[in-house]
Amino acid sequence: VDNLEGYIFPDKYAFSMESTTESALSRMLLNFVNKVGTDDSYEDIILASMVEREGYTSSDRPIIADILKRRYEEGWLLQVDATLLYPLKDWNHTITSEDKNNDNPYNTCKYPGLTPTPICNPGLQSINAVRNPEPNNYYYYIHEDDGTAHYSTTLSEHNTNVNKYLR
Repeated sequence: VDNLEGYIFPDKYAFSMESTTESALSRMLLNFVNKVGTDDSYEDIILASMVEREGYTSSDRPIIADILKRRYEEGWLLQVDATLLYPLKDWNHTITSEDKNNDNPYNTCKYPGLTPTPICNPGLQSINAVRNPEPNNYYYYIHEDDGTAHYSTTLSEHNTNVNKYLR
């Protein structure tokens, strides 16, 4: 793997003042191996990074993982808003229609498939959600401002949820 994004395990670390960049990275990568293992594919880590940024709770991450895996396997656009924010390096940016039309490989609203790299370093909860997604029939999800998730099976139901909870 040429990019360490996705493999730096999010955890608390204490380093001595003498630590080098290389020794710190080695420790974080070893922590990833110790806590996560090495059986997951790069694609699984990419998907887990999306689940990390899109899922807010331990109960919604496995549902979202199932939705995204199914959309990916069926060739849908993933339409993961968090992927639009990754190139901006600003998780608080308000997504615009310009962002959704931006021409970059992280734009899952425009390009099918996974992003070229993970969009963050997923935690074990998101990795486990991808390993063990919660089977469901949903294809869409949104979160209210308070984090409450709403799921739907059809675009019509999704649009109703958007109008009801986000406008």
